[in-house]
Amino acid sequence: MFQLNTSVPDLRLVLAEPRYADALFQLVDRNRSYLRRWLPWLDYNLTSDDSQNFLRNCQANYAAQTQLNTLMFLGDELVGTTGFNHINPINHTAEIGYWLGEDYMGQGLMTAATAKIVEVGFERYHLNRQEIRAMTDNAPSRAVAERLGFTHEGTLRQAAHQYGEYFDLENYSLLKSEWQAK
Repeated sequence: MFQLNTSVPDLRLVLAEPRYADALFQLVDRNRSYLRRWLPWLDYNLTSDDSQNFLRNCQANYAAQTQLNTLMFLGDELVGTTGFNHINPINHTAEIGYWLGEDYMGQGLMTAATAKIVEVGFERYHLNRQEIRAMTDNAPSRAVAERLGFTHEGTLRQAAHQYGEYFDLENYSLLKSEWQAK
């Protein structure tokens, strides 16, 4: 079983697999109004079957080495997700995506979990560059990137479209040489 321990006791990352569909759907459904502000896919995840299809795609993309999606468990409770939404093996780059249930915010969980993903990216996937993109007004997501030492490269104007509106994204990156220097 694929499992990664983090610096937070009892917080572990588990490979996204279809057997977690019910737990994932319940977490999404409980946090739907909170997450809607930043995530465009909520209207496509309306049932446990939708979560199962998503997790099947995660599994297939993991096998193809184009994604690494993990589920964050605190003890036995699913609290969020983190991983690589897209891995580009030719350029040795990846884009990190994450979200956390509202009840678990402010505890350092996402920073610890994403720090482990960054480590895996540089050590196991031999990446040279990792990126995080967050909506301009998503202060918690931007704070994770900044706490992990990512460099703010600029604003991608109207680069995101969700629920009929365009939003600016802030682009952050971390190079392997910068990570190694820490």
